[in-house]
Amino acid sequence: MKKILLLFLTFLSVLIPKNVYAAEAYAVVSGFSNITLTFYYDDNKNTHENESNTRAVYKLKEKYNARPEWIQWKIATICFDESFVHYTPKSTAHWCRDGHSLKGLENLNTSMVEDMSYMFSNSNFTSLDLSGLNTRNVRDMNHMFDGCYDLNSLSLNGLNTENVKNMTSMFNYCEKLKSLDISSFNTINVENMSYMFYSCYSLSTIYVSEKWSTENVSNSYSMFSYCHSLLGGCG
Repeated sequence: MKKILLLFLTFLSVLIPKNVYAAEAYAVVSGFSNITLTFYYDDNKNTHENESNTRAVYKLKEKYNARPEWIQWKIATICFDESFVHYTPKSTAHWCRDGHSLKGLENLNTSMVEDMSYMFSNSNFTSLDLSGLNTRNVRDMNHMFDGCYDLNSLSLNGLNTENVKNMTSMFNYCEKLKSLDISSFNTINVENMSYMFYSCYSLSTIYVSEKWSTENVSNSYSMFSYCHSLLGGCG
């Protein structure tokens, strides 16, 4: 019996690749004049730790609305490695904040993400296309684009927001946005929209659909304050 069990375990060890168990999610801060943050999901963490241009390596911690340790660095480029497509985080809070350029977003699997708060806050992106993000499980989008002063083009086509409850300050201080198409937004479960478009000085048009609802919103304080260019109407 023991011999049969030993043979069976040996057979399994041949079938199952060893690196399946070794893969881990981590972020690497590298470079000096142009600091890059790269997300990986593999078994090469030790290799990256020993590279000459590596500044720091962080294991991903997915606590609700947690501020990651790497935000202490002045990140210029944020990159999602091809290996990261196999990782399914539950939180991407603060992950892309303060960034200047973004690469490999197609390798970010957001199918299980519940928290996207502050995800792009205070970033220097001029344009973002997030139409490919899977947001079906997201519950929190508060401050998601807060302080994106230079953002003038934002594509959110197809985003599923039916489970989102918090949109506080979501577009706060997006000063250069002139139009915003959120017609895919289903806001039936949103409870907080306070400061949602606060100080969007240039925003003149917001496109919504019949899925837009404020039925369960209990806080909409200063939702459109300082939106000096915003025009009312149906279209």
